[in-house]
Amino acid sequence: MNPFRLHPALSQLMKRRFVARLRRLVESFRSPRRIVLSIIALSMAVVWIGQAVAGIFLRETADPQSLHTWLAQGLCLYTLWNILKVTFRTPVEPFEWTETERELLIGAPLTTGDLVRYRFATMTGAALFKASIFTVVMIPDLSILPLGFFGMFCGLMIIDLIRCGLEVLVGMLKPRELARMRLITFGFAAVIGGSAIASAIATNGGFGTTPLASWEFAKALAGGLAIQTQTWYGSLLFVPAGCVADVVTADSFSSGVILRMAGVAVTITAAFYGLLRLTENAGSRRKLIAREKFSIAQANDTPERKREMADRRIKRPATLGGVWPLGWRQLLGARYYRFSLAVALTIPLVLCCLPTLWDTTELGTVMNVVGVMAFYSFAWLPSALRFDFRRDVDRMAYLKALPITPTKAVLGQIAAPVLLLTAFQLGTLLLVMLIKPFSPALLLIGILILTPFNIFNFASENLMFLWYPHRMNQEGIHIFLRTILVFTAKGILFSIALVFVIAWLYFSNSAGKWLMPADPATAMGLTFCAGGMITMTVISWATIRVLSRTFEKFDPSIDLVGLD
Repeated sequence: MNPFRLHPALSQLMKRRFVARLRRLVESFRSPRRIVLSIIALSMAVVWIGQAVAGIFLRETADPQSLHTWLAQGLCLYTLWNILKVTFRTPVEPFEWTETERELLIGAPLTTGDLVRYRFATMTGAALFKASIFTVVMIPDLSILPLGFFGMFCGLMIIDLIRCGLEVLVGMLKPRELARMRLITFGFAAVIGGSAIASAIATNGGFGTTPLASWEFAKALAGGLAIQTQTWYGSLLFVPAGCVADVVTADSFSSGVILRMAGVAVTITAAFYGLLRLTENAGSRRKLIAREKFSIAQANDTPERKREMADRRIKRPATLGGVWPLGWRQLLGARYYRFSLAVALTIPLVLCCLPTLWDTTELGTVMNVVGVMAFYSFAWLPSALRFDFRRDVDRMAYLKALPITPTKAVLGQIAAPVLLLTAFQLGTLLLVMLIKPFSPALLLIGILILTPFNIFNFASENLMFLWYPHRMNQEGIHIFLRTILVFTAKGILFSIALVFVIAWLYFSNSAGKWLMPADPATAMGLTFCAGGMITMTVISWATIRVLSRTFEKFDPSIDLVGLD
């Protein structure tokens, strides 16, 4: 029996789902409420793709040796990132199933091997698409396009198989074993990060006291991470990555290249067999863990424990008209994903602290940190803090049926990410204050400016989501178009905000000299901060009103037609 042979029912399911996705895509574009956004997204897609094609054929050809080095090291670092992400991800489950796949497959009369083969087939389709995009983008740099496509496809498949195997392994661990594994992984990542920083300092001669010097240090840090692939632990990952890079950058079908192609293919086959065996053994292990958890819960369910719980007085929290229960529910979800959030917020924390290395005044340090924090909060963090409407795409009908006003429902849904982001920004500013002390008044001003900005940030993100709803793990051409639409809209908004900040800074400078000739700097700072807070508050409230109106008109039977 062919171990790669897909179950006939699963093969038919994949074909029908593909046809259904195309039909839903057409219907979503024909929807009256989305046709304008779809036309805009298609137009932007044409513009971006045209620019990308022009950039591909007009740029210089990369050096083959440099391309080989960066490609191999990039694959290694991408593998390490997947290991870190899977280890700290919540919930712990063997495979990252979508809601539709969980409903259709988990309860179906299919064996564990059938589910693994289905996952392997979906990974193959995604890897083929990604390898095709890579080949098109790298046309000027690849000597033989089929080799570049084959090598990148095999490299992506190896990484996906490693990730899936690690998911199964993590799902087999008991809570204490998982805690030890996370501790070991965190220590391993800390060693890699510390070695990279030490290498960057030795290469760059220090951190630097200007933005340009900090940028040079950031590039040296990237080089320090790449150097980690030359260590004993990095070399373990570098062997398959090096073979993949050899195939991608090969300029002829030599015997060595053919041998490496065969080695990569054998690696994929062996990894697939290993995933099959590991998954088959994981079932009994998970049953044992479930029985132990049930025994512990049964042992704790004593009459004394029941009386203790019954004696507790239940306090009714303030509902704030329905806002607080919705926000508290999302905060409980964030608590469940606390390890994933910690990993996702680590890199922005480091980047936001970089301005402390610059030689500036207290006010300059706070303004630089707040500016960098606002940029990353606008461009990066909304995708990590999805504890709002984006997480409740399947519960929209229930949310609309709640006996509260649309404005309160909107405020309750975005309360959790706003509070989490504000707490992250406050913690970052306190850390900056420890590194480079400044006045507590500047800390208060920074939070007062960032809080309405956070409200606008998540209100606009949810507004675009209600205009173009999607699932968190959904893929397809409509997600590609939506990403282009959101990316372009954020770019336009950020450009407008930058122009406004520059203009208001110039106006504040002039107003400061007119209001307080004796101390124009203080007057300028007060005018600039007061104007920024008032303007941001008005804009955020206006966005809340538009979001409330959009939520009130949202019809799940029509607006969710394109979901899978």
